[in-house]
Amino acid sequence: MALLELLAAAARARIVAADVFQRVADRLLVRVVAVRAVNMAMVVIVMVMIVVAVRAMDMRLLGHCGLLRNKIAGNYHAIALQVHVLADE
Repeated sequence: MALLELLAAAARARIVAADVFQRVADRLLVRVVAVRAVNMAMVVIVMVMIVVAVRAMDMRLLGHCGLLRNKIAGNYHAIALQVHVLADE
């Protein structure tokens, strides 16, 4: 009888240990997945922001880009037009 009780206690201990390990593994897995999901979301958000900024600059939605270009480097189109007009004369 004592042997059966010992075997039953050992079986319960294994089940309890397995349940505890399973819960710990589930919590760890959920946390890892959650952290990776947040990281991927941040990467996607940053990529979208970069794409939107580049497209906005390409479509000249950012007006100060043209002003800065004209002030710093000069208006290349106007210079090229003047050179072309002077060459035609």
